[in-house]
Amino acid sequence: MQPKDNVMIKNYSKSTSELKNKNDLRPSRETIQFILNYSKALGVVKTSNGDYDSIQN
Repeated sequence: MQPKDNVMIKNYSKSTSELKNKNDLRPSRETIQFILNYSKALGVVKTSNGDYDSIQN
């Protein structure tokens, strides 16, 4: 993959003065909702063999 094709590299390589709008780096409402719902459904069981993650929905 060429670096010019990678959107993440483009976003993180810009300085704040190069950004057109500070909202360019803010997550969308849908992204925040997805992360919150994921964290609500995530369960972690700790055992002597290690930790086990499960999505409980």
